[in-house]
Amino acid sequence: DGEIREWLLLGDGAGLADRLEERLVLGGGTVRRVARPGDYTALFSAGAPSRIVHLLSLDGGDPEENGFYSLLALARALADLSAESRAGLHVSVVTSGVAAVLGDETLAPERAALLGPCRVLPQEVPGVASTVIDVLETDLAAEKAGELADRLMAAFLPSPGDGEGGAGRGAGGEGPLIALRGRRRFLRRFRSIALPPAAHGLARLRPNGVYLITGGLDETGVMLAEQLFKACGARLCLVAPEDTPPMDRWGDWLSALDERSEESRRLRRVLALERSGCDLLVTAADLAHAGQVRQAVELAVARFGTVHGTVHAAGRAGAGLMQWKSRSQAASVLAPKVRGTRSLAAALSGRPLDFFVLFGSNAAVAGGFGQSDTTAGAAFLDVFAQAAEQEAERIVQTIDWDFFRWQPITASTPELAAALEQGLEKNGIAAEEMFAVFLRVLASPLPQVVVATQGLDVLTSQLDSFSATALLDAIATPGAAGSHARPEISVAYEPPRGEAEEVVARVWQEAFGIDRVGRDDNFFELSGNSLLAIQIVTRISQALGVDLPTASLLEAPTVAGLAAAIERLRPAISGTAEQNMAEADPEELDRLLREIEALSLEEAEAKLARELEAMS
Repeated sequence: DGEIREWLLLGDGAGLADRLEERLVLGGGTVRRVARPGDYTALFSAGAPSRIVHLLSLDGGDPEENGFYSLLALARALADLSAESRAGLHVSVVTSGVAAVLGDETLAPERAALLGPCRVLPQEVPGVASTVIDVLETDLAAEKAGELADRLMAAFLPSPGDGEGGAGRGAGGEGPLIALRGRRRFLRRFRSIALPPAAHGLARLRPNGVYLITGGLDETGVMLAEQLFKACGARLCLVAPEDTPPMDRWGDWLSALDERSEESRRLRRVLALERSGCDLLVTAADLAHAGQVRQAVELAVARFGTVHGTVHAAGRAGAGLMQWKSRSQAASVLAPKVRGTRSLAAALSGRPLDFFVLFGSNAAVAGGFGQSDTTAGAAFLDVFAQAAEQEAERIVQTIDWDFFRWQPITASTPELAAALEQGLEKNGIAAEEMFAVFLRVLASPLPQVVVATQGLDVLTSQLDSFSATALLDAIATPGAAGSHARPEISVAYEPPRGEAEEVVARVWQEAFGIDRVGRDDNFFELSGNSLLAIQIVTRISQALGVDLPTASLLEAPTVAGLAAAIERLRPAISGTAEQNMAEADPEELDRLLREIEALSLEEAEAKLARELEAMS
């Protein structure tokens, strides 16, 4: 395009990096290569490049490690850059086996998890775009690599085109997922279809059929169990978490629960289902443990004689920005979808099932703020079902659901919670609607169906501009200074001294909503929590132009102590605090605070824990 760009190539890409470097240098580009990144933050110590090409998933080894987790680490590092330094930056992820186009590709479902962070990256890190480019493994051979490099060069640089949605567009707006096949470039698109009537799917259910449901004690699993029994008198095996006690001990379990709790109500509904005549087995298993899943299937066969169909509905909701998401948090979301699906498929191998349905999320296509791991797990399910279709082993279908009305809501304020509840009530999927869609999908031959109650284009557009939606406008702003008196704490009020202390005290006043804060006041005595800590540090960093770690507030929890830490980071604060406050980019500050305020307390605590671990 006439511009000399700085390129960063990550990984060897089975030798592809050599061919790309040759062409980039010939085109006037400056190329830096890192074969195996260790510290992703260090990649940008000398500044950010214009383009990043991620080739690590082609280098063999663990596909999740070289794909999803590598990109999660990259996203964290990019989010730590200033908005100015990352503006216009584009990440191209070259991989293989994540797009079914011709019907004869070798698909790699575990590798498809990288689609999660790629799809969500532009939504969470403004100024950064991303594209996944899927190539054929056979095109990586030495005799074809040169031609492939030429085609990739064309895909890297801007060209006219439309995408699946705003911020997720590729270099030229093509879309988050591109597939190169021969001389052709395919762009992923979705179209609305009319599925067969629910009655056709109902005909696929056997009278008194035996159906196994994972996540069987979750709300979705219980609702599905109730609907299946009502529809065909199904005999049911509900697979519950590994710590679930046997049903003969549920009396003790229930007595320990608040009878008004959702968990208590679900358990009572399962018992009511059994009393109504349903032949029911509840068995416990860790879905990521192949042996336990195999044992659960064997128990079902021993009880009922066979298994006619399976619904893998287990899952854990993801939450939290990639910038602050720990590896263990992401792994807990991926495990039931990735290893759970593999374990279940292996345990059912050789059994002629009428159906094998995987419950995913339309985040696989639309992404979503804080949903990188959910998106990754759903993308895995999609490609798993597509691979099964190509291998013709059994009928596997993934339903990428929209939100259910009963999904739990985590929000930082009552106002946001109310807005989310209203949105679910209006656009969420009801129980009867869920079962009707389930039956219609059963009646179809499609391996993947995306469900969007508002239309996929509308949903994608909303999520790509999430930080500007009315939902975020519903987040409460920090309390105004002077809303109530300073509480009685263990130290007497001592006024702040110096510019840094005055800024820190003023930010604390706004955050806590009190009329004054003294230099010796302790953050925790004022009832500070992790979420407030992140908000306070973000405001102070913007006001004084420092990169203050959130964990520093835990190490120096007084106004004077925190101000001293700031002085060490930035010995000479230029200008007055008021000037720096005025010069801070209000849109950037607003975006940062909205991201932070949308976190749950648990997510904030996880961020602090990671920072403390890194500092120790």
